[in-house]
Amino acid sequence: MSCPTDIWSGGSSHLAQQEAPVVVRDGTNKSVVLDCNYTLAESDVLFHVKWFHIRSGHTQVYQWIHDMAPQALGPLKHHVNLQYQASEDTNERYRALQILRPTVNLSGEYLCRATSALDSKLLRQRLIVYAPPQRMTLFYTRHGVDMVNVTCHMEGVYPEPHVQLYRGPNTRSLVPIEALQKYVSWRDGLYVVTAFWLTRDEFLDDQTLFVCSMSIPDTDHQEVHQITYPGADHMGPPEAAVSAKGGFKPSAAGRAANALGGPAPTLLTSLLCWLGAWRLWRRAAEAAD
Repeated sequence: MSCPTDIWSGGSSHLAQQEAPVVVRDGTNKSVVLDCNYTLAESDVLFHVKWFHIRSGHTQVYQWIHDMAPQALGPLKHHVNLQYQASEDTNERYRALQILRPTVNLSGEYLCRATSALDSKLLRQRLIVYAPPQRMTLFYTRHGVDMVNVTCHMEGVYPEPHVQLYRGPNTRSLVPIEALQKYVSWRDGLYVVTAFWLTRDEFLDDQTLFVCSMSIPDTDHQEVHQITYPGADHMGPPEAAVSAKGGFKPSAAGRAANALGGPAPTLLTSLLCWLGAWRLWRRAAEAAD
């Protein structure tokens, strides 16, 4: 997407500097500050400072014209402390954004442009407002006499998480499942993610441990759930997901191996199995509520 000419026109604009991202959890911070940390020559005079939210189509969200009161616009109209001062210097006083009650819809990259009589400076600042999953489950279902579907489902998460399934005899010997299939949807401004693996029962050992790891990019947030598949000869009702705190380390051999263990299922079979697993999860979730 090209930027509006208003952002780039005039002056001798430098390439935008990239500051370290500001990372906060949704609903936990009263405010965050995005600073447009420019420096002007002593003989220079500031004309104005403008902030744009790139995720909203480069929408202007803030403006400070020198010797006038700052204004919040668009998505930030009611989310900026207009009294916040980043500096006592008259050319820098209202350069920063103090965003109040940051939520996931305000997440994204922001662009600041400071325009003066002699120059024009650009600065990029990322705000990452993340939301951990409101619900995360790991379960398996049987299909026919010889098919097993292992599903990791989560909803109410932002941004889109990285999801990986592992299997092995124990937590010390886990290998990643490379034939993982994933479906991503969007609900109420948050992601719904379902990752599943379809295989034949004959390719699974008794007491196979499955682990689902979910991590949110650019944050330290990670959640791990595990479940044990007893094998065809020990089958009972599907087990509920069990939260497992702590890490695990897949083996080097497993990283290079094809974890499918057999021919790939057809797309139709995969879709039918995913639909059956999703319906089972919905029934369990409704019963829990």
